[in-house]
Amino acid sequence: MRIQMGLWLILLFVAFVQVWILCSRGKHPKDTRGYRRWLLRRKGKALFRLVCCVGLCALVAVGPEVAKGVGERIPFVEKAEAFVAEKVEPKAKQPDWLCYYNQTEEPWGSQTYGPVDLIADTGCGPTVLAMVVSTLSEEAVTPKEMADWAYENGYCSIGSGSFHTLIGEGLSSFGFSNHAAQTEEEVKEALQNHQLVIALMGEGHFTGSGHFILLCDIDEKDTVFVADSNHKENMEQRWPLEMILEEAKPSPVTGSAFWIVETPVEQTENEP
Repeated sequence: MRIQMGLWLILLFVAFVQVWILCSRGKHPKDTRGYRRWLLRRKGKALFRLVCCVGLCALVAVGPEVAKGVGERIPFVEKAEAFVAEKVEPKAKQPDWLCYYNQTEEPWGSQTYGPVDLIADTGCGPTVLAMVVSTLSEEAVTPKEMADWAYENGYCSIGSGSFHTLIGEGLSSFGFSNHAAQTEEEVKEALQNHQLVIALMGEGHFTGSGHFILLCDIDEKDTVFVADSNHKENMEQRWPLEMILEEAKPSPVTGSAFWIVETPVEQTENEP
């Protein structure tokens, strides 16, 4: 506080001197050549020093407050970072019991689904079906094997993926009873009972047109782990069931966008 008062006194004295210079006409003889120019330079310098003094006075006055504000900002930033950290959801973990396939990966991604289409482009239906069969049975069926089966049995819609009948009839052909869910509560209840649910999605977070995904492992917050055969990054987070229900696209075949696999999934002790 004493240092601040001392600075104030010094700056006020200097400012007073500059004001006196501005008001005086100096000792230079008036009849000397260049007097006016000399006087203007003298007063200009005095004005500049006066402005500097005023600025320094203001700095001395608000400096402690600024320093205090900077000091207070540090815990504020720490609190903000902690708040953000609480809001960031940890990455989702794939259930240990799930057999996941990605339709874009090799060796099947570059192989055909039907005569001309690639599994990487249109093979979400066979790939999701292969996931379910491989997860719930002792038989491991690859996306290519399921794509060949789907084509041979008339489920391949050349150029646009799969006919929607592939899911229900395909599950039945491999020995799994299933049915199309007619209500949102039925989907939620099936997931709570640890059943797998195949969903047909419309335009939204998962696709721009149509796409089959596999739902499993709902938690107490009603968020679901999504096994997405085409976008692996979608498996790094859990998805709100409400959002999935809103973006689902009902099939004209069943009137529903969800196929519930009746056989329950036994969860392991290591499952989160």
